[in-house]
Amino acid sequence: MEEKIKSAWKEFINISVIYREISTRTSRMEGSDQSDYEERLTIAQAKVANYIFEHSNEEIMLKDIAKSVKVTPGAASQMVDFLVKKGYVDRKQNEHDRRAVIITLSEKGKEIIAVARGTFERIADEIFEGISCEDEQTFVRVLKLVYSRLLDKRNELDKA
Repeated sequence: MEEKIKSAWKEFINISVIYREISTRTSRMEGSDQSDYEERLTIAQAKVANYIFEHSNEEIMLKDIAKSVKVTPGAASQMVDFLVKKGYVDRKQNEHDRRAVIITLSEKGKEIIAVARGTFERIADEIFEGISCEDEQTFVRVLKLVYSRLLDKRNELDKA
């Protein structure tokens, strides 16, 4: 790997870490409960909450969550248990299949996701202010390409 690419990759990791710190600190300054959400949820748990948010018009079951986050159903169940305990998620029995459990975001969960997304948008707007539209599009295109290749690599490893 060329030195430029290694340097860019290192900067990408640094950006991820500092974004999370800024987001948490911004939330605390605004007096939001989002800091509690971010400090106590793992990335996988946050992905679960976001998945439930994005699929809120559907019946979501544990197997759907496990598949989306790429964990075992048991691990997905533990993450959902934690989110239920924190009050972010509700579980209810499926009326048609007593073995199945339907997962939904609670009102508290919806509020937290909305706050998290709002914070992200505000920070992103500030960070990209003054960057040309062309540079922004190039940045997004390259990120999508890297993401796609990472997914390909993960899928390759899943098959091995």
